Amino acid sequence: MNKLALMVSILLALLAGCTQAVRENGPNGDSHAQGGDFTLTFPFGWREEKYEDGSIVAHDKTKDNYRENILVAFRKAQDEETAVSVHEKAKTELSELPGYRELETGSVTIADTEAKRAIYTFKGLRGLLKAQAYYFVIGGRAFFIICTAESSQYDNYRNTFEAIAKSFMVEQQ
Repeated sequence: MNKLALMVSILLALLAGCTQAVRENGPNGDSHAQGGDFTLTFPFGWREEKYEDGSIVAHDKTKDNYRENILVAFRKAQDEETAVSVHEKAKTELSELPGYRELETGSVTIADTEAKRAIYTFKGLRGLLKAQAYYFVIGGRAFFIICTAESSQYDNYRNTFEAIAKSFMVEQQ
């Protein structure tokens, strides 16, 4: 199983309700999640989990456990890899998911870097899910920010997902 498919499998397991939270944001508002040398900001009421590989999952703890969430993961970038090539490779890998369908793509800027954004649906363990994903390359790493919600709730989270993704920053080395 390739790494992206593995990450999606982990995400689906999380959507099934497996918990291992390590931090909730404070009572005064937004929280800054840190994964190695990168950070992102998520809103009050969200919970963050960090994993040994440096990936982060943040989810809206006020809703059904893990149904609305963000996964930030990365891998070593291949030579000459771009946001477009990372997206194309992810699209090929994600097409193995049950019911996968890409609905929309576009270009955005994340951390002053060109990123590819894709919106797609797939069947999760408890129904149809809609995801907003961002793919980009910084400092020799290909990053994936995958924001997922139940398809029926997606529109309620789209702007939040975009704000969280655009808050992503990498410390200069």
